[in-house]
Amino acid sequence: MSNKNLRSDLNIEGPYDERALLARVAEGDESAFCQLFRHWHQLLAGYIFRITESRESTEEIVQDVFMKIWTIRETMTEINNFKHFLLVVSRNKAFDVMKKQLREKALRRGWEKENVPEQLVIDNEEELIMHSLIEQAIESLPPRRKEVFQLSRNERLKYKEIAARLDISQESVKTHIRLAIHSIGAFIRSHPAEFALVATTLLKIF
Repeated sequence: MSNKNLRSDLNIEGPYDERALLARVAEGDESAFCQLFRHWHQLLAGYIFRITESRESTEEIVQDVFMKIWTIRETMTEINNFKHFLLVVSRNKAFDVMKKQLREKALRRGWEKENVPEQLVIDNEEELIMHSLIEQAIESLPPRRKEVFQLSRNERLKYKEIAARLDISQESVKTHIRLAIHSIGAFIRSHPAEFALVATTLLKIF
């Protein structure tokens, strides 16, 4: 299936039954694949954009992720948590793109590839891992808690401003923030391989 066909078939509608759709995709059903794409496109685009901060790269990565899914479609019925699978594949694709951009940026500055400081590459890759892990943790929060946390973290709103915008009490805002930080910390600690890379950065973020 081409990217053009993937975009042109987005008007296909129908009840969303993920297990049934994955089974149909595994059998090569393009309409089921397009419905799957439509359902997850916005969430993936938002997740990837927070990593790349590039709309162009985001759309390319979303397309690449779903083309990968189509390529390995026969295995779709073996996936127990499709959302987790999508986020992992998207994160890895985003890392690949970001690392490539870092190296290209260094080369444009006139450096020879073999002379790009190794520590520069390592530091940036660790930063990407940290950023991605925290974004995954935020995505796992309950909707209202995530909304409150993002208003505080991304828009830098004060508790009073968040309370007014969402029509909730300031105490509720404080509770949501406290529970969000606790949940994010627990999520990160549940990924020990990455935790060592991000632990020293968490205090700066929270």
